[in-house]
Amino acid sequence: MGIGIKISHPSFSPQFSGLAQSCPDYQAEISIAPFSGDPRHYRFSDKSFKGVPYSSLKTWNTPSTSKEDYLKSLEQAISQIKSGNFEKVVLSRRKFFPLGKESVSAILSTTPKRLENKFCYHLHLLEENKVWIGATPEILLSKKQQDFLTFSLAGTALSENDFGPKEFEEQEFVTKYIIDQVPSNSIKVSQALPTKFKNLFHLKSEITWHDENNNATYYLNKLHPTPAVCGIPRSSTQAFIIEEEQVPRELYTGYIYIKSLEKELAFVNLRCGQLFNNGVLIYAGGGITADSNPEAEWQETENKINATLIDIINGHE
Repeated sequence: MGIGIKISHPSFSPQFSGLAQSCPDYQAEISIAPFSGDPRHYRFSDKSFKGVPYSSLKTWNTPSTSKEDYLKSLEQAISQIKSGNFEKVVLSRRKFFPLGKESVSAILSTTPKRLENKFCYHLHLLEENKVWIGATPEILLSKKQQDFLTFSLAGTALSENDFGPKEFEEQEFVTKYIIDQVPSNSIKVSQALPTKFKNLFHLKSEITWHDENNNATYYLNKLHPTPAVCGIPRSSTQAFIIEEEQVPRELYTGYIYIKSLEKELAFVNLRCGQLFNNGVLIYAGGGITADSNPEAEWQETENKINATLIDIINGHE
């Protein structure tokens, strides 16, 4: 059956809004990748997509991660790091926000707004009957001709003056990982600087390179999931996350990749939520290092969840 999708981003004009199916031949392609597992590839058809009746969505019965459970997971992660098993690991949690019938209907029936520097989308997985919405600021990969661009973005603070050694170390992990995945003879890395997204600041470096031999799919496979959403080393931290978080992340911290005639862009699926007939389940996480403080990490996820809720509601009302 495929997917129904509505997309808003300055790089794509006109906006994509339609059905994406696995078989039709069309110039625009899209891939949806979960946190773990293989991506699903589609091509846009010329069939219209007008949204999904909210009544077809299932009620979520066990929505939110408790603070007690999250703090226990953080202690386990810090213990693993101090034992030398990991350098860094990212742990996430979920929080459910009830929404009335009118709000859910409005989100489903509208096209996402164009929020500055954000990729906004409304995605319906038709076969699974699941709806995801998001407004993510993070580009995983950009390709134009043979020039590639990505960002090393990690560390979170409430102001640009609040970054300490823990946040710079966390961002440096991501930068080193990306450098190891791309050609060293053409790579350029900018200085890590505070960048504001809504009410939060992150440390961000721009990384560019040139490659005439490999395509975007090659680098997506090498980069995803990055230490910004998983950890170091990748394989063991990913296994730890899947076991410790218990409930699958599904599309959270996966990516959405779009290829048009002009450009190719892949966005990390952050600041997102799964929509149900009675509310939205929002995901957020944080990078854990040996210096992490569990209470501070809990509060960081609270700040991210609140920012996501604002973006989602503002971007889809």
